[in-house]
Amino acid sequence: MLQPYNPGYNAAVSDFLLSREEYWTALTSRVFLKGRLRPPRSIEELYLLADGQQLNGVIYHEPAGFTFPALIPPLSPHENAALSDALKSFRKITTLMGNRYIVDSCIAALGKPPAYRVNYLHMVRQPKAVILTPESVIPREFFERLKPGQVREVYPMQRAYEIEEVLLEPERFNPLICMNHLREALKKQVIYATRINGSLVAKAGTNAIGVNWVQLGGIFTLPGFRGRGVAQRLMMHLLANLEKQGFGATLFVKSENIPAVSLYRRVGFSDVAPFSIAYYLR
Repeated sequence: MLQPYNPGYNAAVSDFLLSREEYWTALTSRVFLKGRLRPPRSIEELYLLADGQQLNGVIYHEPAGFTFPALIPPLSPHENAALSDALKSFRKITTLMGNRYIVDSCIAALGKPPAYRVNYLHMVRQPKAVILTPESVIPREFFERLKPGQVREVYPMQRAYEIEEVLLEPERFNPLICMNHLREALKKQVIYATRINGSLVAKAGTNAIGVNWVQLGGIFTLPGFRGRGVAQRLMMHLLANLEKQGFGATLFVKSENIPAVSLYRRVGFSDVAPFSIAYYLR
């Protein structure tokens, strides 16, 4: 049975989401505050798939259209029906994110293909007792945590990253949106960069910070410095700092991006599930 969130389910929702947090860190970063489940800002935002007191899933939906179904495949016919009812009740859906099989079910329930869809490989790295200690092999290579005051210095690399890796239509790149997004990320996320001979050449950081897990993103190396181990050493430095805080790390990457997949496996990530984002543009 599908029902709106209510405080009586607080413990069940927390247990359900945190027991599998690595699968939906982008969601836990939104609904937890200082390690505790926060009340949804509006009743539209959190729906529960429950059978009595047994919680089987959570569907997160923002009025602006972002939707993240935290469900475990395969779905039973009853769960598929409840998911369909939930999706059809939402006034607007612009983005569907989650396990690829769950996104498949969502698209089938809506009866309308998305304008765009991108499939990824979801990868996870468990926290480890041994802290990685990368050694620099390039003279004058330094790591630093980026600060909000560096937004203009970081902007050219962020622009290159978004055009190459993020935008579905690169020709529609918007400098103002890019700058504002970068400024917020530098304030709220943990982002490190590599500096060689005084210039920033690579960056890597979080784009969602949950309770016990972080989601990594924005990982990018300037073309002239690829193939030299720069990204691997930076990732090791970032992960070592996250491990000190007790975080595991998760990310999703396009499966056809073989160099990136190979890099993440070298620094300890393993494949866990297919992931997908579907865009319904309105």
